[in-house]
Amino acid sequence: MKKIVFLMVIVGLVGMVGCKKDEVNGTDNGNEWIDLGLPSGTKWSKANEEGFYTYDEAVLKFKFGRRLPSKTQWEELVEKCEWEWIDSETGGYRITGPNGKSITLPAPGLYYEEDGWVEEPGSYGCYWSSSVDYSDEYEDAYVWTLFFEREDHHCGVENCYREVPSSVRLVQD
Repeated sequence: MKKIVFLMVIVGLVGMVGCKKDEVNGTDNGNEWIDLGLPSGTKWSKANEEGFYTYDEAVLKFKFGRRLPSKTQWEELVEKCEWEWIDSETGGYRITGPNGKSITLPAPGLYYEEDGWVEEPGSYGCYWSSSVDYSDEYEDAYVWTLFFEREDHHCGVENCYREVPSSVRLVQD
């Protein structure tokens, strides 16, 4: 009998640990979120949204519980996490947060809408933020993005013309 009670206690403790893990890496309305242990508490989507979107398309489509990250959230990801380039078909970065959990940002390439083709998939990534760049004379023509490239392992937050189709990685509200 003592063995059965002991086994039940162990199973219960393992189940509780599993619940805590699910709190950190949870699912909300079918979306899987990863908490990287960042100071802001931002939870990042486990995967990209498929396709390329102009800024306006992305803002209109992704809201209500899942939205584009802000410029500040991208900067926090760059500054507070470890970035390791992944040599694979999709390329991109494995980003590991302070708590050891990670997400992968693929390098889907750069989309050229006029021609309808993608340049160098596996080498470039450009991801929208929700933050408009008002520092330019054209005011809201530009939006802050996370941009990276394989060749020189450049990664940073830069501005981009809002009509250039780019990738989307969401955060949880």
